[in-house]
Amino acid sequence: MCTFCKYGIVESEKYFILVFDAFKETRENYENILASIFWHYLFSERIVRKLGHFIINLNNKKIEL
Repeated sequence: MCTFCKYGIVESEKYFILVFDAFKETRENYENILASIFWHYLFSERIVRKLGHFIINLNNKKIEL
C-alpha cells in the first residue's frame, strides 16, 4: 500500500508515476510525453531526454516527501 497517500492504493510503478497526487504538477509539465502512444516517437532522442528529466524530477519530488 502507498505509504504517502490516504487512499490505500497498492503502490506500483504505474500508480507512482501516473496517479500519485504529489506528482500531479510534475506530470502536467510532461503531459505530451506521457500521452505519446507511438513507440518510435517515444524513443526519439528528444523524448528520451525529456523523459529522463521527468524521471529525475519525480525522484527529486519523492525525496522531498
